[in-house]
Amino acid sequence: MSPSVKKDKNGVGVILCDCAGTLAKRLDFQALAKAAAAREGVAAVQVTSRLCNAKGCLQAVKAVAAKGCRRLVLAACEREIFDPALNPALKRVRIGDGLATFLNIREQCAWVHADPAAATRKANALINAAVERAVLLEPIASKREPMNRDVLILGGDLVAMQTALCLARMGHKVTLASRRPDLGGSAARMIDFFGYLDDTGLSDSSDKSENRDAETAQAVRQVMAATMEAVRHDPAITFIGNAALRSLSGDVGRFVAAFTTGEQARNITAGAVALACGELESFPFPEHLTGKSAVMNLAGLAERLHAQSFPKSVAIFLDLAAEQGRIINALALTAAERLARSRRCRVLLFARHIRVAAWGLEALYRRAREAGVLIMRYKTKPKINAAGNQVDIEYQDIQSGAVVTESVECAIMADARLCPGDGLSAPGNLIRRGPGGAAQADNVWLTPVLANRPGLFVVGLARGNSEFREALNDAAATAAAIQALLASGRVTMPQDAATVDPDRCVLCLTCLRTCPHGAIRVDAANKTAAVSAPACRRCGLCTTMCPAVAIQMPRFTDEQMRADIGVEPDMTVFACEHSAWPAATLAGVNRAEYSSAVRLIRVPCLGKVDARQVLQALERGAKNVTLLGCHRENCRYLVGADHGAKRVARLRAMLTKAGIDGARLRIGHLTEFESGRFLQFVKE
Repeated sequence: MSPSVKKDKNGVGVILCDCAGTLAKRLDFQALAKAAAAREGVAAVQVTSRLCNAKGCLQAVKAVAAKGCRRLVLAACEREIFDPALNPALKRVRIGDGLATFLNIREQCAWVHADPAAATRKANALINAAVERAVLLEPIASKREPMNRDVLILGGDLVAMQTALCLARMGHKVTLASRRPDLGGSAARMIDFFGYLDDTGLSDSSDKSENRDAETAQAVRQVMAATMEAVRHDPAITFIGNAALRSLSGDVGRFVAAFTTGEQARNITAGAVALACGELESFPFPEHLTGKSAVMNLAGLAERLHAQSFPKSVAIFLDLAAEQGRIINALALTAAERLARSRRCRVLLFARHIRVAAWGLEALYRRAREAGVLIMRYKTKPKINAAGNQVDIEYQDIQSGAVVTESVECAIMADARLCPGDGLSAPGNLIRRGPGGAAQADNVWLTPVLANRPGLFVVGLARGNSEFREALNDAAATAAAIQALLASGRVTMPQDAATVDPDRCVLCLTCLRTCPHGAIRVDAANKTAAVSAPACRRCGLCTTMCPAVAIQMPRFTDEQMRADIGVEPDMTVFACEHSAWPAATLAGVNRAEYSSAVRLIRVPCLGKVDARQVLQALERGAKNVTLLGCHRENCRYLVGADHGAKRVARLRAMLTKAGIDGARLRIGHLTEFESGRFLQFVKE
């Protein structure tokens, strides 16, 4: 360890790590230390060889803290490597959270630039920008608050009950609330259509097939009865029937749900809420079909078959209002197969697509075809008319293009939706919906059971495209995730969420409409927007969307990001910390070389990069500015990459109109593992 360089007290301390001397051939640490010590605001500089070693890290931190430094710049490798040693050292010398800034001079300088002089110049520029940022740092406090360990589950079907039983075994008190008076849900009402769960049978004789269906239905019935019995006798589980959810408010650890049950109103508090309230019911029938005895839904068909009343011809319709998921396809195919094997019924199944991406569904599809079910695919919605005991159908064949007419005894609407009053409409802006009104946004980072807001979970049919066995797996996954969240009964929350300046906020509600996590609310008393710290995911999108510039992020304020840009930005790359930044680190690990003119600026999301920061980089001399973040369809913060792409398109048009080459502003999308794609972007 080299001697420290002392300067004025109460300034910034700079710690440089040469990675056990391995970086000395690519970086001139003596020159870097001398330049940093000469910079205004720097009180001490320390060079260490083992920042990832607890003893070496503590010595370096103590050395700069002894010179009165309360803000630090750490130039080393990726922070995750030395964090286990650094955090105790900072705590030991009482340097609080938020008072250190980090830069990677190993993977972004030494390992990617073969010319030591160029690598050293770049490292020096990064250190200068980091010192400017460090001067602006403020301590970030943390609050430790109690969390309610009780759980509320909206729904009463088999998946909801399984989730409740898992949670009860883990020591949680659970409330099951259903809009129906009893437990069981859709599976209880249509149990005869769950024969597809037995995927061992092939195209067998009709007698064997009917026996198989009956045996499987009986097995499901026994499981349902046993589960309902277990729920009723578990002292940790409370069931509320005929419940209508009127509001859901609060944050993780302290949700409040307001219900009405008949004439009675009641509030339920919970630390987490699981949405398990999807129902298998048809979309509202078209007005001209409403009340027609020849038109029914799957539940109506189940009742008819239970009464041994088999129609002579049936048309089952999928995907009329929207493309439906695997569970609906499975139930429709099971119903079609059972009708066709009765040898008394002609069955037509109309669908845009047949979905068989689950265990046993492809075999079910083949059995249905072999039983005689006619699969009719369409693009244009069929015309359906019912008169008396006959339903006339006109549709365009997808292969020949010919218009075909069919007549059947009854039509079955096999579409599914989330029923009104089941609780999903009440949470309002808390839930960001996915395709078909599902309670889970269509994003890979939310699978399998997460919602867009911390503390809310989605299980079973509420997820949308969920199959029965997958939904049962969801029950265990949901219980495990809730247990991990609430187990301690307390949570430590850093106060680094976005903050609203009440003097600037004009309550335009742009932030409330934009936030993908439902973390913004209206402070009625002060007539301003307010941010929920537990719900805020720290993406920064609200800060860039606010037209009054009334919102700031404590770790990424406008001043701090201006400092990150530096005085000679050259080729500026705003890199999302969840995709582009780790991809750049991976490129460094692979020793892939690129220009030393490239300057990476770490941002939480592309949604945090606004027009002012792009223009500042161009104004300071950047030859080009590139925004690199997640792919638009799988942004870690759901919509940040999409907003970033739209912002770049608008800025390009504005620059071109001002006589500046719009090609100087670019955007790219990648994952954290696509180091080759990162290199492609920075080398273009």
